[in-house]
Amino acid sequence: MSFETIDDITLDDLLGLVDVAPEDKWREFKLLLPEKEPEANAEFVADATAFANAEGGYIFYGIAENPKTHLASAVLGIPTADVAKEQMRLENILRDHVRPRLPLSRMRPIDVGAGKSVLVLWLGRSHLAPHQNAYNWQVSIRNSAGKNAMEISELADMITRRESLPNRMRQYRQNRVNLIRSAPEDMPSPVTPEKKLVVHYIPEESFGRYDVVDVGQFNDPTFRGNTVLPLRNIAGFSNRANIDGYMYMNGTIQTEYGWYVQFFNDATVELVSGLSLAPSNDNTFHPYWIEVDLFHSFRFVREAYRKLKLAGRVSIMVSLLGMRDAEIYLGPGHIQKLMFTGHHSAIGRDPALFNEVTVPDMEENEERVMWPIIQQLWRACGYGNAASYNATGDFIGYPK
Repeated sequence: MSFETIDDITLDDLLGLVDVAPEDKWREFKLLLPEKEPEANAEFVADATAFANAEGGYIFYGIAENPKTHLASAVLGIPTADVAKEQMRLENILRDHVRPRLPLSRMRPIDVGAGKSVLVLWLGRSHLAPHQNAYNWQVSIRNSAGKNAMEISELADMITRRESLPNRMRQYRQNRVNLIRSAPEDMPSPVTPEKKLVVHYIPEESFGRYDVVDVGQFNDPTFRGNTVLPLRNIAGFSNRANIDGYMYMNGTIQTEYGWYVQFFNDATVELVSGLSLAPSNDNTFHPYWIEVDLFHSFRFVREAYRKLKLAGRVSIMVSLLGMRDAEIYLGPGHIQKLMFTGHHSAIGRDPALFNEVTVPDMEENEERVMWPIIQQLWRACGYGNAASYNATGDFIGYPK
């Protein structure tokens, strides 16, 4: 296929499948839509979940298949007048009869002329697999020969991997933080300041897998072209490929290095910044720099994931290094306006590992996403709530 996502598919792409593309692990052709009866609905759910439980793929409704060669044989389409209603019906079936619900699925009609359309269903590889068919409680999986019932051993292995994913992510974060503290010579780029902000973005779809995205595409300047900076106070900028994937860093001429962003080959992102925590002899810090750099990092990663066409849930993990005795201080003109508990308090941990936040995708609002992390930071320093947010989690900035 010449397209990368369901949004890229054109009529020419569909016509190019004829007598060329076979049904395989990632592709199935069906001339007609599922009929409106339980048995046909159950078969539809089995087809969809089989893809989601495997590597993902496409089902094309309105394309005929040659029963001997299994190649696409003709683009015939279905009546366009029926498509919107049928699409809604099928989407409702998937919503109501798949357990757990599919996190990555989309339908899109493509006009093929003469009042006909091909309805394309895309199923992404699911981090929530195995998905069960609620019509008959069976579990199917797709391979090169089509869909099959999943064997008990396969099912047990898939459940184990799914249940262990959060712990594997947390352990990954802990291991990386330990390396940053104890083996700076092995980091992608040295970050000189002792006090560091560390942020990990871990996409569930690709974590630990190297066949989902190609971060090497950032080598192409026309692909790279990020307009969003990873930090507010960026202090220089350069980039290059490395053994782990692709990195952005400052310090092309400087001997003092302040930050780096590493895109690992599985699209996990690690940002390490010594610029977000202004050095201070009295161990006080202004949270503004941390908060704004968290927002910038989110926007930066969001744009990168859009370019990589990476969808699905992302876990965000924030850590602070060298901040055990640090306290928030905004200055005497501000302190009385804060929700102040009556005593100063230091963070008290090194490293300080903040609770992870998981978003359904990176299209969320960055200020809202970071609220729980920022709340935890302020409370660690003895404040009831973050002064930069209101009670409902809206970012309001700082008192004037």
